[in-house]
Amino acid sequence: MFRFSPLVLFFVLMFLAFSHCWIFKYNGGLEKRTTRRKLTDKQINESITFAIEIYERRKTRESILGFANVRAVKGTPSYALYLANYPEPEALEMMQDSLAAAAASSNLFHERCYFSPNTQECENALNSYKLWNTPISKACERLDKRCTIEEISSKYRSYDGSCNNVDVSHKGRSFTAYERLMNQNYQAAERGTRRSVTKHPLSSASSISSQLNLDTTPDNKRTLAVLYWAQFVEHDLSHTAMTKMIHTDDLIECCDNEGRTNSPRYMHEFCLPIRISELNEYYATKDVTCLSYVRSMPAVGSDCSLGSTHQINQATHFLDASQIYGTSKLRRDSNMGHGGQMAVSLKGNSSQLPLSKHPESDCQPNTVPCYRSGDKRVNENPHIKALYTLWTREHNRLALELSRLNPRWDSEKVYEEARRIVIAEIQHITYSEWIPTVLGTEIAESYKSHGLPTISNAFATAAIRAFYSAGSNKRSLLQEEEQFEKDKSKAMKDILQELTTEKFRGKSLQHFGEMSNKKYGYDVLSLDIQRGRDHGLPTFNEFRKYCGLKELSTFDDLEEIIRPETVESLKEVYESVEDIDLIVGGISEIPDNRMFGPTITCILAKQFRQTMESDRYFYTNPDQPVPFSEDQLNEIQKVTLARIICDNAEDVNLPTPHVFEVYSDRNSSHVSCSTDVIPRLNLKYWDSNRYYYTKSP
Repeated sequence: MFRFSPLVLFFVLMFLAFSHCWIFKYNGGLEKRTTRRKLTDKQINESITFAIEIYERRKTRESILGFANVRAVKGTPSYALYLANYPEPEALEMMQDSLAAAAASSNLFHERCYFSPNTQECENALNSYKLWNTPISKACERLDKRCTIEEISSKYRSYDGSCNNVDVSHKGRSFTAYERLMNQNYQAAERGTRRSVTKHPLSSASSISSQLNLDTTPDNKRTLAVLYWAQFVEHDLSHTAMTKMIHTDDLIECCDNEGRTNSPRYMHEFCLPIRISELNEYYATKDVTCLSYVRSMPAVGSDCSLGSTHQINQATHFLDASQIYGTSKLRRDSNMGHGGQMAVSLKGNSSQLPLSKHPESDCQPNTVPCYRSGDKRVNENPHIKALYTLWTREHNRLALELSRLNPRWDSEKVYEEARRIVIAEIQHITYSEWIPTVLGTEIAESYKSHGLPTISNAFATAAIRAFYSAGSNKRSLLQEEEQFEKDKSKAMKDILQELTTEKFRGKSLQHFGEMSNKKYGYDVLSLDIQRGRDHGLPTFNEFRKYCGLKELSTFDDLEEIIRPETVESLKEVYESVEDIDLIVGGISEIPDNRMFGPTITCILAKQFRQTMESDRYFYTNPDQPVPFSEDQLNEIQKVTLARIICDNAEDVNLPTPHVFEVYSDRNSSHVSCSTDVIPRLNLKYWDSNRYYYTKSP
């Protein structure tokens, strides 16, 4: 019998692979000297059906994990992480279709592009194939909502963000994919995390976090309010969902109860655990070698095509106070009180957030009451809880006054008018106070009908998360929670005083989720590094090039932009300057006079400019269906965070009307809330008997 030599066989296989793969040309042409033609619907359907069948076969494995009790349980750090990234019912409905689309894209890539000389061009061509005529076509139907004339011309924005963009109604809607600023960076363009440019595995996220030598010099310009407003804005703009078990609905656990890696037989395929470095002193003393990390839920892209893997954003892509009001009318209704006000719980004369109706699933099982709002992350920490409380009170304060001025308005009208003002106030504070403090400049843009209303993966997964590299070290989370519940009024006062007077203590390793009955918490930076790899974020160097900054060739090039001590620590954990993760390089850059260096600043500025430009209902846009009148706009533009605190907190003394900035004169008396230094919004221009909504000239 005739036999091929190994060398001949190798070249035959390579020829077949190349002829199999060179079928694409990016701009629509689908031939390139090949024996194969364009993909047919049958081939695409077969690939998707195969992917669905694979997930169906996971029932047995997930049942085994259930019998062995390998699941995240309440009270553990893993469960705390789930609470921050908990998949809502809408996301779970989409999960299997999204997983099938991601798996099919990966299969087709390996089948047709793996050996291509230009894998990126080949992969990009997959994006020209839509999912409409496939077994998961309902994923496309969700993105094909047609808005009615009433929805498009409504004075009030929708709760889920739909119909904001007139041309493409789902743009900016909750439960749609994050945008990619650059092509994804996965190993072999699948969901395998990238490797070093040397082809070796990257250092573990924990090794990098534990050895990174950051600048811990206190920030003498900005208060802690900058940090927690960033988290508040993050809750408004982004909410990544963790994947759950497909068939049993259990929460996935990737480490055992002692903080060690599960054996392969008990490892779920969505696990991407963080291996703990021996040099991490915090965990070494606790004998912990594994942090559970479950991969984020994938999403079908906004064009409903094969190709790039995306992740789902459960929040709307607009700055619209969705963390307060929710992303659906159903969620809104569950938090609605009487007379156009929001539901609250009362303790004496003080109004607090309403208690959760499902504390067993909304919070960790401990002695602290569990609250509800438009977003489950309201219970993340006392500072965030205080901000949610302030804005709930502000809504109710506005609603009470609006109903007094307009007794003929029904509760729905009062609610929507108060909500509209609250959204405008949050937008104004963010763009006129917070952004200049962070970026060193204002963002002055106007609405553009062709703007892209989406949150970028880089913003949600790295840039806005960079704020977590700084924080207060005064009290532990557990101590803060206990104090908050012991005396809410005093705790609220103390927290707000801390927010407005304490300065950043410099960048540092932070932990969260540490419980009194558990022996370890979570290293936030390790999580953010791992999530960036899970999401296929390009590297720090690639984003520098994207932002028009100097490309880095060697570690020596870093010395122009990063402290020498930090550069040395980066050399210890990365084999090449090309390997540095975006968030690591981003928080390492010297910030100059801004909060962060040029790379993080670039991504933040791009996102907030895009968020303003693409929002038809942005408060300053004169072309929205019913714009604020000139008088109303002038009143809104008086509002500061200091005024919100003055109007909605008891007995709080402010050192300055500019609460994001450190006030240096310690000998000066505090500013009184009753003075004109902190101006007050006058609602008389919302009196429908005397004033009318008209377009500003």
